Amino acid sequence: MRKIKILTDINSDLTSDYINENNIDVVPMYYRFDDKTTYGDEIKLTIPEFYEKFKTSLPKTMGCNPEKIREKIEKAVKNGYDVICIMFSSALSVSYNSALIAKEMIEDDYPEAKVEVIDSKMGSMAEGYMVKEAKRLSLEGLDIKSIKHYIENNMNNFKCLFSVSSLETLVRSGRISQAMGVVGALASLRPVFSFDKEGKICNTGTKRGLGKVLGEIADRITEFNPKEITIAHANDKILAQKIKDYIIDHTGIDKIKIVDLNFCTAGSAGEGSFGISFYR
Repeated sequence: MRKIKILTDINSDLTSDYINENNIDVVPMYYRFDDKTTYGDEIKLTIPEFYEKFKTSLPKTMGCNPEKIREKIEKAVKNGYDVICIMFSSALSVSYNSALIAKEMIEDDYPEAKVEVIDSKMGSMAEGYMVKEAKRLSLEGLDIKSIKHYIENNMNNFKCLFSVSSLETLVRSGRISQAMGVVGALASLRPVFSFDKEGKICNTGTKRGLGKVLGEIADRITEFNPKEITIAHANDKILAQKIKDYIIDHTGIDKIKIVDLNFCTAGSAGEGSFGISFYR
């Protein structure tokens, strides 16, 4: 049985424990504040440092570097691995295309290399759960083509719903239209966002107030009946715990983890935003 290396980007929101225990490779994405320093790889910020800078400057995010991905794939190939890359939505980032470029470079240099790339068309732990499923399937003996086929043909098994405390950051980052932001602000509404079939952000429902947003999300979770849930929060652990308690009370599902939302997504969604990912 061929050895398989799984590579993803930081948008998957996988914990360091899972990454280390399962030998997952993670490539960084980059962000830059007004100080012009590029963070995300050699230079990193702590959570308090990031949100302190965020108070005065909206970060500009940048996708994965194809050369960085190529280096990681090359190392894996030299060590006898087949490689499968699961990347953040191509509709929102260049990560997927960067992985395709890296794959092409590797195949030019190593014709025997076997590399597959998947566009998750999602982010946060919905992407992370695809990584977990790929790992499970690799341990069952499936090759990378079969794993890719399974993931791409079962996209409906992975979901991510998210909401924000303010639409302003999403508008400024270009993730949603200015018109949607103005309407939401004027009406004090909180949209429930998800990803459409192309991997773009879409509004799946708009509610007045956090309680109704959580009620909507809890109903969808109950209908979906997932194996596991992850709450990713942007610097608001109290809110994340409140969401966890609400979901347990209203769905009966208690297999729920809380993680920090990666900086690149938090930089686009804003402090106080949260995502709820689940799969079956």
